[in-house]
Amino acid sequence: MPSTWRVGGLAAAVGAAALVLPLLAVNPAQASIPKADLTIVKTVASHGPTIDLDPRLSDTLDRGNVAWEQTGAHLTTTPPYADLAQCGQSQAATQYCISEFPKMQIGEYVDTSTRLEDVIASATPPQNGPQNPFALPRLNVAAPPGGVGSGPVNMVYIVDLGKAPAFPTADFGSIKLVLPVGQGTLDTPWVGMTLANGTLPAGPWPASNGGPQGTAKLADWLTVFPDATVTAFGFATPPVPQFQAPTPTNLIITSIDFNGVHYDLSRTNVFKPSVSAEPGETVTYRIVVTNGSSVDTKTAGGVQVADALPAQFTYAAGTLSSPNWPCAFTGNVLSCSGITISAGSSRTITFDATLDDTLSTADLPASPGHAVGVQHRSTSVDLPSTQTKTITTMCPTGYLATDGGLLISSIGQGGDYSDVVISSSQPVTVSGVAGWRVQASNLGGGFAQGKATVTCLASTVGSSASHTHALLGTHPAMKRLIAVNDFGPISPRRVSRSCPTGYTPYAPAFDVSDGVAVMRESYAVDNTWYWTVDYSDDTNAWFGISCLAPQTTTTDGHQATLTVATPDDTISVAPETVADGPEPCPDNSNAIVGGYGSDDNDILPLGMDPLGDSYLLRFYNADWDSAHHADIQVTCISATTGDEPAYQHVVNTAYLTSTTKDRSYADNSSSADVAVTSNGNGTPTKPSGVTLSTLAAQRTTNSSNKATAIVLQMLCSTAPSCSFTVKGLVGSTVVATKTTSIPQNLITPKSVTVPTTGAGKGLAFGDNVTVQIKTSKGTTQYVVGIVS
Repeated sequence: MPSTWRVGGLAAAVGAAALVLPLLAVNPAQASIPKADLTIVKTVASHGPTIDLDPRLSDTLDRGNVAWEQTGAHLTTTPPYADLAQCGQSQAATQYCISEFPKMQIGEYVDTSTRLEDVIASATPPQNGPQNPFALPRLNVAAPPGGVGSGPVNMVYIVDLGKAPAFPTADFGSIKLVLPVGQGTLDTPWVGMTLANGTLPAGPWPASNGGPQGTAKLADWLTVFPDATVTAFGFATPPVPQFQAPTPTNLIITSIDFNGVHYDLSRTNVFKPSVSAEPGETVTYRIVVTNGSSVDTKTAGGVQVADALPAQFTYAAGTLSSPNWPCAFTGNVLSCSGITISAGSSRTITFDATLDDTLSTADLPASPGHAVGVQHRSTSVDLPSTQTKTITTMCPTGYLATDGGLLISSIGQGGDYSDVVISSSQPVTVSGVAGWRVQASNLGGGFAQGKATVTCLASTVGSSASHTHALLGTHPAMKRLIAVNDFGPISPRRVSRSCPTGYTPYAPAFDVSDGVAVMRESYAVDNTWYWTVDYSDDTNAWFGISCLAPQTTTTDGHQATLTVATPDDTISVAPETVADGPEPCPDNSNAIVGGYGSDDNDILPLGMDPLGDSYLLRFYNADWDSAHHADIQVTCISATTGDEPAYQHVVNTAYLTSTTKDRSYADNSSSADVAVTSNGNGTPTKPSGVTLSTLAAQRTTNSSNKATAIVLQMLCSTAPSCSFTVKGLVGSTVVATKTTSIPQNLITPKSVTVPTTGAGKGLAFGDNVTVQIKTSKGTTQYVVGIVS
């Protein structure tokens, strides 16, 4: 019988109201039959640094090593002998140890460009409200897992001292300031190390001994060097005293606090759906299985996970971690036995896997770059005599305000262009949308007209190869209060704000809260923005910029690169004349910031007009008799990012199942992507810890005089042994290969026999072979000659 008839009969028997009303009264959330609510999320993390270290500044020597582990940067220094008592067993051993001790050194740094006065200001407790918890300089250190931490490590600032007013002709260069404790305060003395440029001019050192090796608070250094700038910050082990055995370092730096920012060095927060890697690199996978926590979620039984690694990966034996879950690898396949997971609970699995080091992307095409969007907006402005107006011009949603201001187009009879004073010009955000706000006053008797402008840069670049990237490093403006005492007795005053090295300054902003300040110049040089300011007594103002990173955020395992140019020119402005100077961008570029300057007080800037691929900059020459020059500048960004790198995706998928009915099976699998970006030729990165004692290789041959192996003389600098893969190549062809290990010994070489491949059977006397030695620390490359 059809179901409609059955329902009809039931309704007639019990009454329609009795059937309908109870159903309507039931809460739908309470009516659901409880089920498991399982999800699986797989992510991947690189083993590379979790902060951007500048390799040009590295002070890490042969016996120092920094490994990026789960909890942070693991610092180790290796002595010449595992047992330092061996150093004194013979004269040769003693001399060897003395020569090797200085190599037990680590020093790594992150680029910045932060005025020392800003570092001090960030550490100064505010008058109202709580202090930033990361305001004080701090190096957070922990013992390695299962071990005891040893050896000292210090926080270090590299400081460009700039000029000392008391010694205007002296060149003091850069100095390293060392924080000898874990966390500093405003009263903590910093130790001054040797000047980076090696010069030691007699000078006003802020230390009791009058030399740069003394100690002084940061404020004392600033007093003597008011223009000092921190150009890098990082960590370093102390220099090894001559003829003394240092304590070997074995500890982990978990984080660094610098200028109010907390830098987490652990890999906990760097797991992503996609990362980039090179052939031979090891990555860490993380699988998280979660059961939901709603009222209709029940315990999931028989929960299992399976993950078969792609052929390009090899499981790194011994790295599997699966607390409270029996999991194991059989070859390259992960299997986790059935367990129960209660509602609101989760389980985490991690393991390492290593890419095949022969992978190549040489024949893969590059993808085109992403479109970079730039738009401009303007608002007409009437400014009657003796009036002040505030005008806000908004960007489209999803854009950043990179520049703005007021362009003066005319001044009525009875007025002068100098009557229009701009007291504030800065980016603003209204209901989540960016814009630019200008406050201007007409102090004269003439009617002024103009337009307020804003330049807008899309915060996300356009889609290419089915993905986008977000712009990075758009830091909020940094403030600096400038009062009459700070300005001093001389007007005008030059003010500057700096971005980190490599970043592009944009959104030059100022706000005058007291007095009058007139911007005579406003322009960029590299990563720094400069203003030249005329001001009245009792002026109080702040100046700020934002900073654009040279690369975008990471998507699909890579970043997109921005191309920025800053062309400039000079124009002539006739006497008592308004003149416009258009400054074009390079082809296929758009203007995002304008700049101007003149060393002549008769030149008065009247504002800028963004015109897409150029800026128009307007000036008035107040001189009655002579023409004067004005400098014009524009910062331009390419209409597209650089072409995407050639890479191949290696996708790894984990699968989830259970014996309990699941609410949805759509989230029972999850994939992580590793984008391989190298050509597979094993380009050297950093020292591997294994060296060759001679650039010569012996052959071993069979009865037909075919090469069966090459024999290399190797030394290992890592205690207690070095594990590595060695390859011999002729061009891009592998002619010999072997994975092996040798014990630590820096005096007596170890003979390592490396079997030839089929392509290497023809190696003969006089041939040259490129030898690559790869460890977890890095890759070392040599060219050796066959001498037998």
